[in-house]
Amino acid sequence: MSTMRAETLDNGLLILLAEQRTVPVATFWVWYRVGSRNEMPGLTGISHWVEHMLFKGTPTHPKGMLTRHIDRLGGRWNAFTWKDYTAYHEVLPADHLGVAITLEADRMINTVMEPAEVESERTVIISEREGSENYPAYLLREEVDAAAHKVHPYRIPVIGWKDDLRAITRDDLSHHYQTYYHPNNAVAVAVGPFDAHAVMEAIKQAFAGIPPGSSPPRVRVREPQQEGERRVVLRRPGGATAYLHIAFHVPSASHQDLAALLVADGLLSGFKSFVPFDQGGGGRSSRLYRALVDSGLASDAGSALTPGADPTLFRVMVTARAGVDPAAVERRTLEEVERLAREAAGPLELEKVKKQAKAQDVFSRDGVFRTAMGLGAFTIVDGPEAFASLLTRIDGVTLDDVLRVADTYFTEKNRTVGWYLPEGGATTAGARAAVRPEVFFWSPLRAQLQVPPITPRTVARTELRNGMVVLVKETPGTGLVAVHGYVKAGAMYDGTRSGLARYVAAMLQRGTRRYSSQELAEHLDGLGASLVIRADMEVAGIGLRALAEDAAEALHLLGDVLIHPTFPSDEIEKARGELLTSVRIGMQETRLMAERAFRRLLFPESHPHRQVPDGDEAAIASLARQDLETFHRDRYRPEATLLAVVGDIRPA
Repeated sequence: MSTMRAETLDNGLLILLAEQRTVPVATFWVWYRVGSRNEMPGLTGISHWVEHMLFKGTPTHPKGMLTRHIDRLGGRWNAFTWKDYTAYHEVLPADHLGVAITLEADRMINTVMEPAEVESERTVIISEREGSENYPAYLLREEVDAAAHKVHPYRIPVIGWKDDLRAITRDDLSHHYQTYYHPNNAVAVAVGPFDAHAVMEAIKQAFAGIPPGSSPPRVRVREPQQEGERRVVLRRPGGATAYLHIAFHVPSASHQDLAALLVADGLLSGFKSFVPFDQGGGGRSSRLYRALVDSGLASDAGSALTPGADPTLFRVMVTARAGVDPAAVERRTLEEVERLAREAAGPLELEKVKKQAKAQDVFSRDGVFRTAMGLGAFTIVDGPEAFASLLTRIDGVTLDDVLRVADTYFTEKNRTVGWYLPEGGATTAGARAAVRPEVFFWSPLRAQLQVPPITPRTVARTELRNGMVVLVKETPGTGLVAVHGYVKAGAMYDGTRSGLARYVAAMLQRGTRRYSSQELAEHLDGLGASLVIRADMEVAGIGLRALAEDAAEALHLLGDVLIHPTFPSDEIEKARGELLTSVRIGMQETRLMAERAFRRLLFPESHPHRQVPDGDEAAIASLARQDLETFHRDRYRPEATLLAVVGDIRPA
């Protein structure tokens, strides 16, 4: 990221500007220091509700006009609410950044909350709440948060409790808006290819005349130290497996131990994105994956730490496999976490996590949106320099630092253990598709972004002798290379064996002529690279991201995966179990069931679009190695493949 410029106006608004000239697109954000952390019983969910109301218009820009302003410029805008903040953002051509600045200044103080609109959003938000309740992992997280925090408002879900959502009034919303929506409680962030002085003057002109407002009430509550393990077991209909969620109390984002805790998180399940909620990073060679997924105890295992303004939770989440005793899953999970405090990680393992952190640092600046999101979020929970300095702090973490923080925080008396056990005795393992990822809430997308023009002069197109088409666009200075590709190997080619395309795609990273499944995982994770291959209806999609310095090696691995998979028998059975349980999960999910019914009604028996890419349980159970090899041989062909390569790479 280029040098950041910071300035605080007389009314208290902090302005952060960063020039980024990779594309002619800019973003403008306004962050408010208000979220569920600032709520109390009876008014839970009110911060998220106010966020919705800020899209209802002002006297100057009535409802609908706001959207038209952004739409006609080819931009997009949205907002989200989290425990520590609410953020509003626009992405649009850099020449029109002033439109976003004007709109945000207007709705900071002039939002209109008509009674009819309040009631309309009540229905929307309660529906949003009920939709989240379809996800067992979401429900379990709520219970764990409430049990882990006796008094701190981090125990409150961002969406709020349903009874509070039914009772909140227009006056409540207006009071909350007037209390927290002021310049002295906000941070404005702009990133893009602009002249920083000119943008700073535009922001001053729009916001300087707004009164600073009264200082919002401080959050004085401090969570008392936990003195013993807490447990919660959630039993209810729904879900096809057991879920484990373990939470440990850890310090706030400003604490010196944050970097070491992030490294510990990386050791457990791969280093995540520097941008909150963006995730990413390696994982198949990580400790939790090896101990739980490779061993057959779980279908998914991970850890997470989202830095908070106040002391927060370090989380470990596991989805049990079919037929596995939950006690065995918990025992093995805790053994792996506790091992961090007993045994020092090897130097190579620490080096791998730091390489992943380096890659995630570069990826976090891939585009104006990610840069602004990371900068704003860390400014709220820590300070303006925290985002830029995080990698340096991580580089300084030692093996002893990891041992120390694990011994300090990952203790029995400091943890809360939660289980979701579906009623009816279901033990089928789950899949990522059944888990609601991070629990924060976006408003519905208002418009789509018009991307910068792609022309033959900016993209080099090459058709190789074998028929494969390669598109290359150089973006100097990004420090990364991204590859997106498509192979005509989607579910429409399954025939009567529904799920075949998905099965083959799932097998490609599980062993090649050169590397075993574990060796592939080690190589990719060691580069800090990410590779995803998934079959959709018409194509198998490919996504690869790596540091520019590792692009050649990452592309070599991609070629090996696509051309030379070996379909090892043991990996075939592992993948079969994961796919079958994913299908069973999908059969309990209303949206997927509706899609299956819709396709059966719309398409005739022989039509390839009649089936869903997830596949059919009986077909997946019957597929043999020869079926997979034949599909790969027939469909994964160079003339059926297109790859687009973008980044710090020069066209050949």
